[in-house]
This record gives sequence, structure tokens and C-alpha cells, in this order.
Amino acid sequence: MSIFKKKRISSKEFGTSFDRLLNYNITEDLDIDDQMLELADSVLSNCPILVNFEAVKDVNKCNQVLSFLSGVIYACGGESYQIGNESYLIASDKAFEDGSLRRWVVEFGQTNE
Repeated sequence: MSIFKKKRISSKEFGTSFDRLLNYNITEDLDIDDQMLELADSVLSNCPILVNFEAVKDVNKCNQVLSFLSGVIYACGGESYQIGNESYLIASDKAFEDGSLRRWVVEFGQTNE
């Protein structure tokens, strides 16, 4: 046995996917493209996001963000759920593996499960 053996870090040490949930408010004050890229990076790094569109008055911007993020989750096999009138949960397939997000969606989201 080597004393230099690397310790494997399991994802369970970092909590559940629900514990890592990023609450993000889209604003019209910042560049919408920069916000979309930041959200895409989060999803691709298996960090689930709850996107809130409350502060956005332009429906076209909301649709642009949702369309872009839909493409991102399609590419990584993820899922999205409408949680409220103006909020969406968006996550990669790996973020749903532990079941914590799915339990939360069933309990609080607008889903047919």
C-alpha cells in the first residue's frame, strides 16, 4: 500500500444537488448574453439553477434565455421544469441522479409526475 495514494472524493461529500441549487435572477441591467453564458456554464458543470424572470419586462428576452438554455440541457441530456409563474429549474442529467431535485420538483413544481 502506497502512502501517496490519492483519496477519491465522492460527490456525496458536497451535499445533494438540491444543496448546490443556484438561485439566479435575470436582470435587464446586465448584458443578457453574458447572463446566458454564465447560466450555461453552471448547468454544464452539473450545478442546477433556478432561473427567475420576475425583473424582466421584455417577454422576448425571457424567451431568448429559455430557448438558449433549452439547447444547453438538450445537449447534456438535462431537464427543465416550471416551478412558478416566472421561475424555471434547469439542470443536467447528472444533477438529477441523487433524486433530491426530482423530489423538490414533485413537491413544489408545476409538474404532472
